[in-house]
Formats: sequence, structure tokens, C-alpha cells
Amino acid sequence: MKQKQKDFLTLRADGLSFDKIAKKLNTHKTTLIEWSKIYSKELSDLQFINLQQLKEEYKHTTTERYKQLLKHLNKIDEALEGIDLKTANIKDLMMVRNDLLDKISKIEARSEHTTSLKEPSILNQPLTLEDDKPIKVKLDEL
Repeated sequence: MKQKQKDFLTLRADGLSFDKIAKKLNTHKTTLIEWSKIYSKELSDLQFINLQQLKEEYKHTTTERYKQLLKHLNKIDEALEGIDLKTANIKDLMMVRNDLLDKISKIEARSEHTTSLKEPSILNQPLTLEDDKPIKVKLDEL
């Protein structure tokens, strides 16, 4: 296999069109199509490797997103602890907290290690204003 053919496989595996590759390599499009047939196995392998790399990058993105959501949740929980319940409107904080819990749950559900991430505790339960318990009692339970 010549260097130009290797370059073609790399570019094609990266998703470039035959037209763009033809211009870049100064090669006829029909030649590139022929190479794609000849080297279909190699091309398929390279595409698979590229997809695996993308999957790995997404995994890191999900991990970072999960960490960020947990940081936000901790900040909100700290704010709820130190809040003066007589003057503060905690409804907004609780709505954001519940939204964060929902997003965290969705990430955990997609994870292969869901069981190690979940805790059977009241922290994972959303706070609501509709319960019979006063908000202060619910916050004290946390």
C-alpha cells in the first residue's frame, strides 16, 4: 500500500467525502472509490477505531458533567443548610436541586456502575413543597 492510499484511508475514516479527498490528494474520485472497495476491510477497521475514540471522549465528557452536577448539588445543599427560612424563598433552590438530582440519576442510569453510584438515602429523593411535613423538618432530615 502506497502512502497516498494510506492517506486516503485516514481521511475517509475521518468522514471526508470523496470529492474533498480527491482535491486534497490530487487524485481522481473514481480512483478513490476503487480504493475504498479494495481496502474496505482496512477502512472499516479505521472507522471503528475512530468511533471507539469518540466513545472514549464522550465517556470523559459524561464523567466531567457528572462531577460538575454533583458540585452544583453540593452548593445548593450548603445554601439550603445556611438559609434563613423566615425570609428566604427556597422554592427556586429546591427546584434547581431536584433538576440536578434528575440529571444525575440519568447519568447514573447510563453508567455500567449504577449500583456503586446510588445510595439508598433521603439525599436522592427530591424535595417538594406539597408534602405535609414543613420544609424545615425536611431540611433537618437531610
